[in-house]
Amino acid sequence: MLDGMLPHLKEMMPYIPADVVDDLQRTLGTADFEGAMVRSFQQHMSTEEASQIIAFYESPAGKHMIAVMPKVLNEGQDAGAQLGQQVMFEVIQRHKDEINAAAKLYHEEHPQNAPQH
Repeated sequence: MLDGMLPHLKEMMPYIPADVVDDLQRTLGTADFEGAMVRSFQQHMSTEEASQIIAFYESPAGKHMIAVMPKVLNEGQDAGAQLGQQVMFEVIQRHKDEINAAAKLYHEEHPQNAPQH
């Protein structure tokens, strides 16, 4: 989690001292993330349901699901991103004249933000 968060933190606060980053890493290392997850599962799932799910994960189908799930999630995320980009492109194309007119008006009202040629 920290590996994903740290670059964003450094981008937002490039001046952050190294000892603060070290303290953050140490403190996150001792945080009880597992306990938080267990409490969440306990809140939303009965012991009987958890037992049934564990039995499924121990079955051949469950083991197969665990093995392929990272790839399925990654492929689904990639496909969703591609679809989102395609939809965005199509909508922008449909509204191209409207967008261009809005951009022209915006730059007339905000000349400091107009593109420099």
